[in-house]
Amino acid sequence: MVFHTSEDDGTPAAARERMRITSAGKVGIGVTDPDSLIEVFGTSTQLKLSNNAADYATLAVGTNGDLTITTVDAAAANANLTMTVDGDIILGPGGGDVLPDADNTRNLGSSAKRWANVYTGDLHLKNDRGDWTILEEPDYLCVINNATGKKYKMMLQEIED
Repeated sequence: MVFHTSEDDGTPAAARERMRITSAGKVGIGVTDPDSLIEVFGTSTQLKLSNNAADYATLAVGTNGDLTITTVDAAAANANLTMTVDGDIILGPGGGDVLPDADNTRNLGSSAKRWANVYTGDLHLKNDRGDWTILEEPDYLCVINNATGKKYKMMLQEIED
């Protein structure tokens, strides 16, 4: 089954095709030979899910295969989550946090699945026993007890290999 635009401006029907449902039940929007149950072709946003005119999310696949999910709401700026083909996950634009659903309830990694390296600015540690921040200074590390405001300089001694 093929669906065309309703206007008849002399353009051949094949050029006015907008959607196709194959005999196998596959749906193509913007593509005449869908190879999955639903295939949407476009060079910008391919899917938009809306709650209303101001609150929605879009999905777009870029020319390199990256998938970007953009969320929009009436009260805030857009936020993007991009998953690249090489496995990176990028938050944007210029902000956003990765947060657990409740305070002090989720782990980042586990005893069996650890992160190889952690790259961070300052390190903030807090639980029911303490509240500390580790700051990197040019020549030493500074540990701050956030409960008392006291600062401690970590003395590091160079060792020979």
